[in-house]
Amino acid sequence: MKIFSKNAKILFYFMSLFFLATGCRELVEDYKIDEIQTVLPEWDFPENMSTNPKISLPSLAFWKVEIYGTGIVSCSVENKILMPVQNKILFTTSTKNFSISTEVNQPFCVIATPVTVSADNELSVFFKPAGNCYPYEDKNNFLHLRWEQGFSAFVMKSLFCSGFEKNLTEVYVNDFISRFNWKKFCNLIEEKSADENYNPWFCDSVALLQKLSEGSFTATLLNHKNVKKGVVLAVDCFCDYVPWNLIKKESELIKTDKPNIYLYDNKQLLLVVYKSEKIILQDFINLPIYTEEI
Repeated sequence: MKIFSKNAKILFYFMSLFFLATGCRELVEDYKIDEIQTVLPEWDFPENMSTNPKISLPSLAFWKVEIYGTGIVSCSVENKILMPVQNKILFTTSTKNFSISTEVNQPFCVIATPVTVSADNELSVFFKPAGNCYPYEDKNNFLHLRWEQGFSAFVMKSLFCSGFEKNLTEVYVNDFISRFNWKKFCNLIEEKSADENYNPWFCDSVALLQKLSEGSFTATLLNHKNVKKGVVLAVDCFCDYVPWNLIKKESELIKTDKPNIYLYDNKQLLLVVYKSEKIILQDFINLPIYTEEI
């Protein structure tokens, strides 16, 4: 993954030292299997959930689902049994539930990206994914995918993918990921998300992944980084972080270190680029069409 590739060398240098020092842990589970019922988030929000009277999300075509982990056995969706290929399962679905068979307590993450229908009746991907991590967010064998935890799932996916790309053994990668306190990580994101102005995608993910690789994670890494308050958009738009669309806001919080994109009239993107306190560029670009096949 591009955002993590800058730190891949650093990550696996520390991983190598880590395992030389500690050795590989023997598996204590006798390959017991958990059947996890996975629940996708609601797409159409009840009126009482929103303070924004203009909220009306684009129509959902389907979900693009990604599952990453070394202990995945299979996934049952729409009467089909899918098997992992290179420690991941990819599929699209319009159903709300599916089940995942996995080795007990072996970490995996699920990322579900909404694919929507544009005003021109084309498929598009604009919104950030929902997601979650097992077993840290497992409640009685149910894993509810949530918008704020889409970020924690993205982080775990980045670690898995970098390990696979470097051809490290499954045991090495799995053991490294298992030793991180994901429960605390997910809980921190959940606590911060109680503030309606918090967006986990606004933290510095590059610095976060680097610190994870060094074993020096701190909660401050989940704080917003390089942001500007009080930016008024030229037109009413959708934000790519779904929960923020539930809030009626007079101005926006934007990133100052990279372009910000918003969905306008469900067929154009508003590009917002911070240059200085007095110069904030806003321009329209075409909405990319979804063409990916799984």
